[in-house]
Formats: sequence, C-alpha cells, structure tokens
Amino acid sequence: MGEDGRVQIEDFQEFGWSGCWKCEHCLAVCPTGAISIFGHCPKDSIPPVQADEASPVIDALIANRHSCRRYQDRSVDPGMICDTIRIATKPMTEQYVLGEMLKILIEKDTDLQVELTQGVGGTSNIQPAMESGEFDLYPEYTGTAWNMVMKEEGLYTEELFDDLQAFYNDELSMEWTGMYGFNNTYGLVVRREIAEQYDLKTYSDLARVSEQLVFGAEYDFFEREDGYDALCDTYGFHFKETMDLDIGLKYQAIDQGQIDVMVIFTTDGQLSASDVTVLEDDKQFYPSYLCGNVVRSEVLQEHPELEQIFEQVTGIISDGDMASMNYQVEAEGKEPEDVAEEFLESRGLL
Repeated sequence: MGEDGRVQIEDFQEFGWSGCWKCEHCLAVCPTGAISIFGHCPKDSIPPVQADEASPVIDALIANRHSCRRYQDRSVDPGMICDTIRIATKPMTEQYVLGEMLKILIEKDTDLQVELTQGVGGTSNIQPAMESGEFDLYPEYTGTAWNMVMKEEGLYTEELFDDLQAFYNDELSMEWTGMYGFNNTYGLVVRREIAEQYDLKTYSDLARVSEQLVFGAEYDFFEREDGYDALCDTYGFHFKETMDLDIGLKYQAIDQGQIDVMVIFTTDGQLSASDVTVLEDDKQFYPSYLCGNVVRSEVLQEHPELEQIFEQVTGIISDGDMASMNYQVEAEGKEPEDVAEEFLESRGLL
C-alpha cells in the first residue's frame, strides 16, 4: 500500500495476480464494476483506490483474469474463476435471435457466462475483432467468409467447405462449428397458385413457362453484373414482362398478383406470411450462405464444454424456421430473446 493509502500494483501481485497488464479486457468484463474504478491499465498509472476499496476490486480482477487470453498465472483455484464467452452478432434480425440462442444455451448448460454484443457490424468489423481476441465467436455465413475473409472471387458452393475450414484453422486459428442448417441466400419465388398450376419446383421448371409470367425485383437487381441478365442467361428465362419494385413493397406486389415471380432472400421474414413457393436453384446460380459459428480455436481448447452447445444447434433451423423467427421480431414486435427461447423450447432444448 502506498503512503497515500492508494493501492499499488504490488498489492495485486500479493493476491496471486500476475496477468499481462497490457489490456483493459479483464477490467472491462468485471461484473462487479471494477472498470468504473480503474478504467485504464494499472501498469500505466496507479488507480486512486483507497485501502477499504481494495479487497473487492482485487477479488473481481482475480475472478475475471482467466478471460484475458494473455494471463499466465494458474495459482488461483479454478473454482474462483468466472469465465466469460464474448459473442458478437451482425446488425440483422436473425443474428440477434441466434446470439440470444447461444447465450441461453451456454449459460444454461455450462458454468460459463456470456457477454453478448449485438449489431457490432458486418464481417469487415467483426473478423478483425475476432483476430485480436476482442470476441470469442460469432455467427457467420459460408459464402460471405469465402469472399470477404479468404478474398476468393469465385462462386462458393458447400463442396468448398473443407477448404474454408482449413483456411480458418491454419491461417486464423479459428474453426467453423454448429452449422445451423439454414441458408440465407438469394432465391426466386412464384405465387403458390402459379407453382401448383405448372408444377414448378426448380428454376429449370420455371424456364418452361417464363414467357407467360411477370418478373419483379428491386431496380439494383436489373443493373448488377450477377443480376437479371446473368440469371436469364443461365436458365434461359424469357419473361413476358419485368417490373421494378420498391424493396418494402415487393411482397405486397406479389400477394396482389401484380407480379408472378420475384427475387427474395431465403430467410426473409415476410416469406412466412406470404402465399408463395420458393423454387430450387438447381444449377446453383447463387452462392451458398449456410450459417454457422466461427470460434477461436483457443476458446474451444480452453472450454471443451462448448462443443455440446454447438452439437445442440447443428441442423435445427430450416430456411422456413428462420424466416418465421424473423417475421415474429420484425412484424409482430416480439423481442429476439423471447423468440429464441420459444424456438429452443419447441426443439426440446430447454
């Protein structure tokens, strides 16, 4: 203790603390509020903590030190350690739901706590934070990772998954696990009555009758290099007419019969409330965007109990399931946490 009564670094070391003193993470995750007292690295300047405040702060730091990936001391009883798994999500409804699912299951079935940061940003924001150790895991899409992380320009299909996994293992010390089962990619839908009338199940089936149908999409789709013209060239579509649509009104247009065919995302919330049929992309024109979890390998090694969580979520969500959950949040105003909990209960996981 210093002459002015302030806590010195040596005082922490007496309690077995020999962390790296190089980052704010151990302080930032302290559930008892130590960050409000310190707010900076103790190595750089001595925090103004009085003697009677020292004990709870030291206890908090010791309890949380294991979450710092640089800490080395193992002298404290593991039972004193309160580990925290830091999960990030993108600013998308379905990611909010997935984040809540992971939090619920991890805190229910393990002794770990979860720090969930929703809506961090896209892959370009989260991936660097994963590499720096700021986050431990996040839900990601295979096609996005192929293009944005691996910087590959070709079309991604799931036949390339082993290459994707190997890159993450070897180059990033991360791995893909807990593949949910749904594929948030582009798709084509037709009005259900049209699908039944012409027995349409695939894009190739649609090509047979395209000359009789009206196609609708957002303006950008008609301008994109991988948009309307490329799609028509691949499948031999020759639609009777095309229509530019406002993204917020396209489901209304198809429900009212203004168009017969339109472009969608396969987990659109409004899909679950619209009377349409999603067709199969039988020539794999669109990339695959299967959703799974990217996890730092170090975290899996330190916490093998997480494997059971990822096994539980593997293959449990279909495109339709995800669309329905998105709809409950976006159209019915439910909270993502409530939707996540209800879905897990429906699958017997709670």
